[in-house]
Order: sequence, then C-alpha cells, then structure tokens
Amino acid sequence: MAQGGAEAAPSPPPARVQVFILDSLVKDAVVRNTAGDDLGHIRDLLLDLAEARIVAAVLTTARYLGLGGKYYVIPWDAFEKRSADNVYILDIPKEKLARAPTFDINWTENITSDYLNMIFGYYGYRPYWEESRVNLLPST
Repeated sequence: MAQGGAEAAPSPPPARVQVFILDSLVKDAVVRNTAGDDLGHIRDLLLDLAEARIVAAVLTTARYLGLGGKYYVIPWDAFEKRSADNVYILDIPKEKLARAPTFDINWTENITSDYLNMIFGYYGYRPYWEESRVNLLPST
C-alpha cells in the first residue's frame, strides 16, 4: 500500500518498439547460432496473408552456387536480430539443425497447418494460431 492507505497505481506496460524493415534486407541475411557458428542464410519468408504476419523463414545451407544445400523452415519467433549487420541469431546448436526436418523448396504444397505444427514443435515454439484459438463449442 502507498502512503496514506491508498494503493499505488500499477505501472504502465513498457512501450512496444516497432521495427520496420524491407524484406530484401531479411532475405539473404546471414544466420548464426549463439555460439557464433554460421548456419546459412535466409532464403525466403513464409507469410500468413490473412493475419499479416511472418510465420517462418526458410533457412538454406546452400550458400555458394546452390550446391549441396538443404532448406529448413524455422519459426520466425526463433530469430533474433542483435546488430545493425545483416545477421540473425538462432539459439539452435548445429547438431539440432542437422537433425531437423528439411524442406523441398520446389514443393510448397506441403506447407499445411499440420506441417507447421510439427515444425514449430520441433523447435520448441507454439504457433500463434494455437495461442489465439478459442473453444467455440457451447458448454454443457
């Protein structure tokens, strides 16, 4: 309680910082893990047009001439931009990425909610569409 018996007003929530960036600055950005290992670069972004959000990034290990690389769909929330450089950080060890499900960049029909639920689960994230889901069935 504050002085005089009145309760102190709660602190306002911190202001949300808005960051705007061109997708051309995100695509081809270098991706490293927290240990500083180079994991690849961002090849593409997966967008949810109905929600106007970035769902995931497609990470590729095909850095030079597209030879021998793999593609991985990784939840966008897993990426952190820490500097002004065009570098994104993933808190994922190389070994976990090596075991991760890969993605066929030429077969986008496999991008379904079931596929994305599996991907989000692998990386330990809950999809935003699960968080906002409400039970619309009448209670009995």
